[in-house]
Amino acid sequence: MMRRSYRAIRIIAAGAAWLLCASAAFAAKTQNVVLIVSDGLRWQEIFTGAEEDLLNDTTGGSWLPEEDLRKRYWRASESERRAALFPFLWGTVAKRGQIFGNQAVGSVAQVINGMAFSYPGYNEMATGFPNPAIDRNEFGPNPNPTVFEWLNKFDEFKGRVAIYGTWNAFDEIFNKKRSGLVMQTGWTAPKKPHESASDALLRRVYETLTEVDEEGPPDALLQIPLLDYVVTAKPRVLFVGYGETDDWAHQGRYDLVLDSAHRFDFFVKQLWDTMQAMPEYRDKTTFIITTDHGRGSGLTEWKEHGVEEKGSENIWIAVIGPDTAPLGERNHVAPVTQAQIAATVAAFVGKDYHAAVPRAAEPIAPVLESTGNGFASIVALNALQPDQTLGPDNLKVYLSNGAGAFALPAYVADGIGPLYLASADLNHDGLPDLVSADYGVSLFLQTSAGVFAPPVSLYSGGACRPSLSAPEKGYIRLGPAYCGPTNQLTN
Repeated sequence: MMRRSYRAIRIIAAGAAWLLCASAAFAAKTQNVVLIVSDGLRWQEIFTGAEEDLLNDTTGGSWLPEEDLRKRYWRASESERRAALFPFLWGTVAKRGQIFGNQAVGSVAQVINGMAFSYPGYNEMATGFPNPAIDRNEFGPNPNPTVFEWLNKFDEFKGRVAIYGTWNAFDEIFNKKRSGLVMQTGWTAPKKPHESASDALLRRVYETLTEVDEEGPPDALLQIPLLDYVVTAKPRVLFVGYGETDDWAHQGRYDLVLDSAHRFDFFVKQLWDTMQAMPEYRDKTTFIITTDHGRGSGLTEWKEHGVEEKGSENIWIAVIGPDTAPLGERNHVAPVTQAQIAATVAAFVGKDYHAAVPRAAEPIAPVLESTGNGFASIVALNALQPDQTLGPDNLKVYLSNGAGAFALPAYVADGIGPLYLASADLNHDGLPDLVSADYGVSLFLQTSAGVFAPPVSLYSGGACRPSLSAPEKGYIRLGPAYCGPTNQLTN
């Protein structure tokens, strides 16, 4: 009989296109997630560094001599300036993760609450949806449970979800009384039942330092109990809120905005290094780094934000962790919103917040998907008739490079004459797996993006070819079998 070949792309779009997209709910390796916010830090500084027109006392309100300020933060190119201001963000996070929000290259990140100031922004990112009733920072206790409060109800996270922030309003935003979360906020002095000498000293500093800003202490003061808590309590889910970048902008001190932004970058690096040095966190922790709102632009409106300051809705979002593809500064991608952060936090630790709270926006797909670009990849079968021996041409994995573009296929040997293919996350690690059927049934566990372990035979030696389908999440069902001649094509 003459050999006849055909492509059994019977993964059909439902199986193939879904296969390498990350689950809407799960990442694979992340076990801990940290959401870090620098209040009111503009996307302009993040992506272009210091603004030259503000490096003076006239428009920037600087007390530092212009020559000294330029020496610290001015460089010839945008890439050099932003790296000088944020060495960790651009030297580590952008190289090993992803960052959204540079509108100059077609990447938009925005708030959707229509107000562009702090309480509405923190509510949006923490609950997954805006609340029009929250129209002032003095709103009071948040009626909406946050994703942090929701996660704290699960046994594996109970008591290991914490809120650390300089702003005293975090007590209301995260509803301390109702949520029961571990919280260190505002000027509340850190207290321990058994104080060391350094603990007592820190408490006295909190209690006796002049409250230049009655709403919260300097960022550096928060950093001390934060690092101590991480090392001793080992939280699974953590929120960190720094406030100085917003405080100094409102004061019209651009020199201190830059200094605070630079220190913020250092504090994030310090937290990352501390956690990566601990086995509980190393290579299994994701950071999401962002801001609560943007600001105005120009020579005066940079000091303020809100609906009257055009551009205050524009923000930035950066992500680094073991499940986020290292695609760096994103360009020409679909817009992302602040509301997506809540479900993204949950997704990284294996929980589907959007399913539980349908009002919440869905996660930011590109930072969760194995290819990291928001596009589906394809797996195809290439069967030969009559059946051939095991060969490298049986299963092909085409990872997406973008819209309608795919890398060259990676080959995986798949039994004798495979004809059917279905996918599901069978071991619940966040990566869709494969089951193929020829005259037997083979299982392929996906170990990383587009990489599968050698097949495990689930059934062999049959005279028929069972069909496959994935009718529900986490399961694959065997269907009707074909028992015709081996040299007859099957549709």
